[in-house]
Amino acid sequence: MTVTGSNKGKPTLIATSIVVGVTHSGSTVAPDTLTISGGAIVNDTSAYIGDHGKIGKVSNGVVTVTGTGSQWNNSGLLEVGVNGNGTLNISGGGSVTALLGIVGTNGPSTGTVSVSDAGSTFTGTQFLDIGLGGTGILNVSGGATAAAGTTATPGQFLIGTTGTVNVTGTGGNLVGNITNSGTLDPITVTNITGNYTQVAGGTTILDVSGPGSYGQLNVSGNVDLNGTLTIDFLNGKPTGKTDYNLITTTGTFNDSNLMVDLIGCPGCKMTETFMNGQFTTTVSPAEPETLFLLAISLIAMVVFVGRMRHSILPDLGI
Repeated sequence: MTVTGSNKGKPTLIATSIVVGVTHSGSTVAPDTLTISGGAIVNDTSAYIGDHGKIGKVSNGVVTVTGTGSQWNNSGLLEVGVNGNGTLNISGGGSVTALLGIVGTNGPSTGTVSVSDAGSTFTGTQFLDIGLGGTGILNVSGGATAAAGTTATPGQFLIGTTGTVNVTGTGGNLVGNITNSGTLDPITVTNITGNYTQVAGGTTILDVSGPGSYGQLNVSGNVDLNGTLTIDFLNGKPTGKTDYNLITTTGTFNDSNLMVDLIGCPGCKMTETFMNGQFTTTVSPAEPETLFLLAISLIAMVVFVGRMRHSILPDLGI
């Protein structure tokens, strides 16, 4: 089904419920599809992508919302990957809004939402949940935004144990008070409007490609980190002394029980100094006799950042 063309700001299609991908007897080779384009507006109460499924027989649904002014507005629940496989693609300034947005709802399901290009938005006005019970994947790139609530009033943004949020390309924006018990992987600059809380079992991955290219979190609220922080040097050990502003915040910073996993930097060790309320971690070459211990050890990093903007690792040098 394709819905296209502007109706002078009025809805092009109105429905009570929309289901894309509902096959009870088994999956088809080509998924069921819905495309909203050309400034079209689709309004409904609730919607489901990839609704049914069981082992070996799952439904497949794909929805594409593309182009400036193209909208899909759900006044109630939107689920992507309910019991089957659901995919939602938002690009070119398109927008998708729901009261409650869930990506990856139940056990066998996989839900994937990709939001790309500046002006493209995926919003749960009350909350977003990535990986509720199924596999949930949210990809944000090119300056796009995924939001729970608004920038003025951030809502609940949950990354479940089976959820992954990736930020790629030229970066992206996440709005909401984020609680991460799954994986947040910002390959590039990620702006978080709200608080960022990582619980035990959660992981933040910050990839370092080079001195001027690395994953970065800019948080407007408070940061509370437990679980694991993985710093992955993708191109091997850097040379010389290099500063990396990996996490900044204008709020408070708490790092209780945070473990740091430094990978992709063979023959390195971590030394620690605490100065002026800021914890600095320096990476330096290891002596040969310490390599075995370094291979099996993780060093906990303690970072305190007050109201001033500080970085979690301002002095990472080799």
